Amino acid sequence: MNKISVGEEERIKIMIVEDNVEVAESIKNYLTSENFEVTIYNEAPEALTELKKGVYHLVLLDLRMPKMSGEEMLRKMREGGWNIPVIILTAYPSVKSAIESLKLQAFDYIEKPFKMSRLLDTINSVIKERGITTRPKEILMSRVGERMRFLRNEKKLTLRQLATRAGVSPSLLSKIEVGSSSPSLFTIYRVAKSLEISLRSFFEDMEV
Repeated sequence: MNKISVGEEERIKIMIVEDNVEVAESIKNYLTSENFEVTIYNEAPEALTELKKGVYHLVLLDLRMPKMSGEEMLRKMREGGWNIPVIILTAYPSVKSAIESLKLQAFDYIEKPFKMSRLLDTINSVIKERGITTRPKEILMSRVGERMRFLRNEKKLTLRQLATRAGVSPSLLSKIEVGSSSPSLFTIYRVAKSLEISLRSFFEDMEV
């Protein structure tokens, strides 16, 4: 899970996972000029490792890469509980890869070459639809939700099963998991107890 630090408002952070250095730098330069904070990784395994260390609001992911494909990286992200929006970028589009990407909850699938304005429009759509923010309180709400979903999946519990154990409504837990509701400490305590972990364990990957 991502560690978070709730402090002053900062720029939206985008991770580019692309083995073509020239393409990656071109995208980075454009998005930096649009006031995004952009980091490039040329290999998927390295990018996955970094996702565990830092907060990223969005991932731009190439499909064909050495060592690990973009599709495999996306699958590992979802299996690991990361709900970070992902935009697929590929020079080798196919119906099969598009369907697989969407099954893995990719936000969009963009064929290379593309206009930077098209990419920016898609990123802005992600920000609007997912309610991405850099405001500290909303970041905290989002990360609490991600942590709860990760722990629930780790215990192989459905949302309804966890809600029943914790004595709270499934709709409330659903809102917490997507970051649209701020849980009370008592609710987090009940969820942690239902997951058979301590409050300390619940927050162990979160710097607040």
